[in-house]
Amino acid sequence: MNLMPLIPQADFRGYEPPSRALLEALRARARVHIPQFTHCRQCRADAVGVPGE
Repeated sequence: MNLMPLIPQADFRGYEPPSRALLEALRARARVHIPQFTHCRQCRADAVGVPGE
Protein backbone atom coordinates (compact mmCIF):
# COMPACT_ATOMS: atom_id res chain seq x y z
CA MET A 1 0.00 0.00 0.00
CA ASN A 2 1.22 3.50 -0.75
CA LEU A 3 -0.45 6.12 1.43
CA MET A 4 0.11 9.39 -0.38
CA PRO A 5 -0.59 12.97 0.61
CA LEU A 6 -3.36 14.89 -1.06
CA ILE A 7 -2.24 17.03 -3.98
CA PRO A 8 -4.18 20.30 -3.55
CA GLN A 9 -5.20 20.92 -7.17
CA ALA A 10 -8.45 21.10 -9.14
CA ASP A 11 -11.40 20.07 -6.93
CA PHE A 12 -9.07 19.63 -3.94
CA ARG A 13 -7.37 23.03 -4.20
CA GLY A 14 -9.04 24.30 -1.02
CA TYR A 15 -7.64 21.49 1.14
CA GLU A 16 -4.30 21.45 2.93
CA PRO A 17 -2.14 18.36 2.41
CA PRO A 18 -1.26 16.41 5.57
CA SER A 19 1.99 17.17 7.34
CA ARG A 20 4.90 14.78 6.96
CA ALA A 21 4.46 13.79 10.63
CA LEU A 22 0.78 12.93 10.13
CA LEU A 23 1.52 10.93 6.99
CA GLU A 24 4.23 8.95 8.81
CA ALA A 25 1.88 8.30 11.75
CA LEU A 26 -0.82 7.00 9.41
CA ARG A 27 1.69 4.78 7.59
CA ALA A 28 2.85 3.37 10.93
CA ARG A 29 -0.73 2.52 11.91
CA ALA A 30 -1.45 0.92 8.52
CA ARG A 31 1.86 -1.01 8.56
CA VAL A 32 0.47 -3.18 11.37
CA HIS A 33 -2.07 -4.60 8.91
CA ILE A 34 -0.49 -4.28 5.44
CA PRO A 35 3.06 -3.63 4.14
CA GLN A 36 3.70 -0.04 3.08
CA PHE A 37 5.58 1.40 0.11
CA THR A 38 7.48 4.41 1.34
CA HIS A 39 9.86 4.96 -1.57
CA CYS A 40 7.22 6.06 -4.10
CA ARG A 41 6.30 9.74 -4.19
CA GLN A 42 3.13 9.31 -6.20
CA CYS A 43 1.39 6.29 -7.71
CA ARG A 44 0.86 6.19 -11.43
CA ALA A 45 -2.08 4.61 -13.19
CA ASP A 46 0.26 3.05 -15.76
CA ALA A 47 2.71 1.58 -13.23
CA VAL A 48 3.00 -2.20 -13.31
CA GLY A 49 4.57 -4.59 -10.83
CA VAL A 50 6.32 -4.16 -7.52
CA PRO A 51 9.59 -2.21 -7.36
CA GLY A 52 12.56 -4.50 -6.76
CA GLU A 53 10.85 -7.66 -8.00
